[in-house]
Amino acid sequence: MTSGLVQEYSHAVLPSISPVTTFVLTMLATLPALLWLAKNPTKPQFLCSVTLCAFSSFLFGWHVHEKAIIMVTLPLTLIALSYPIFAPVSFLLYCTALLSLFPLFTGPFEGVLKLVLTIFSILLALCIHQIPGR
Repeated sequence: MTSGLVQEYSHAVLPSISPVTTFVLTMLATLPALLWLAKNPTKPQFLCSVTLCAFSSFLFGWHVHEKAIIMVTLPLTLIALSYPIFAPVSFLLYCTALLSLFPLFTGPFEGVLKLVLTIFSILLALCIHQIPGR
């Protein structure tokens, strides 16, 4: 059963999962990243571990909102700026995260604003990821 601003909802097809189950799944999913970081604590591996832990929390969290993907997008962008091999993944996640936030903007003015900001931010991200010599 889940509850929100509008209603309480019992799943018809999917099983109801308890917060304890999601906590255990999240801990199990983050454990490899934490062990990897403990074994070799460097700045790049710290950023990778933060990204993997945030992604695990997003995937297995009990009460996750669209905005939670930003916790994954920010550290992955920092990694992509240092290691260009991660740039395509970072760009794909960035675009997906941006589009997933669209339902939060519902007004007519916000529709124009999100279109302009989306075009600008995607062009900016493309320019950043195309910088030669990175």
